[in-house]
Amino acid sequence: MEQIAHSRYEAFNQNRNFQEAIDEDRRELQELEKLQEWLQQHNKDGK
Repeated sequence: MEQIAHSRYEAFNQNRNFQEAIDEDRRELQELEKLQEWLQQHNKDGK
């Protein structure tokens, strides 16, 4: 019983870590998209 609980805890913890990594990737992607928009806007201004 204790081993099952431990396995479930580890799976939950690993899943949470994956979710945190996904959330961080999503934030980084949003920052990159904002940067890309900014660069495109400034490229248009420079021409």
